[in-house]
Amino acid sequence: MVKILGGVVFKPLIASLMLTSAVVYAKPMPLTAARYAQQLGVGMDVDWARTERGIREFDPLVVRDFKAKGLTHVRIRVAG
Repeated sequence: MVKILGGVVFKPLIASLMLTSAVVYAKPMPLTAARYAQQLGVGMDVDWARTERGIREFDPLVVRDFKAKGLTHVRIRVAG
């Protein structure tokens, strides 16, 4: 049954709202290892934080230099 109020048909509106709510409340896709690696892009592992000396001598400008070389992420290994 279609309700008409002021000449407007509400059935298409209700259907589109139902579809929109299904998309909004849909579960996100699980993050697989392959998808995670794809999202990370090019990067490298570093171990500056494994020693007191590495932490002390770290230069924050290195991050800028990495970005200039095209590295989009750096995984910093820590002691422990």
